[in-house]
Amino acid sequence: MNKTSLATDQAISLDQLVETALAAQLSAWEAKQYLTNRACRGDWNRFQAILDKVPDIKPAEEDRL
Repeated sequence: MNKTSLATDQAISLDQLVETALAAQLSAWEAKQYLTNRACRGDWNRFQAILDKVPDIKPAEEDRL
């Protein structure tokens, strides 16, 4: 599907389509950067210590897949 027909199908101008696509991509890049920064602050050992506190029991019947 080409850009013009996509814009037509969405009942928007080609300029609006490009603007929307650019905004979505910029948002994705910002989210990636945010998550990368958060991951750098993480501590695997601390995470594992928290998980170690969870009891090793089967989930309730209504919580099983």
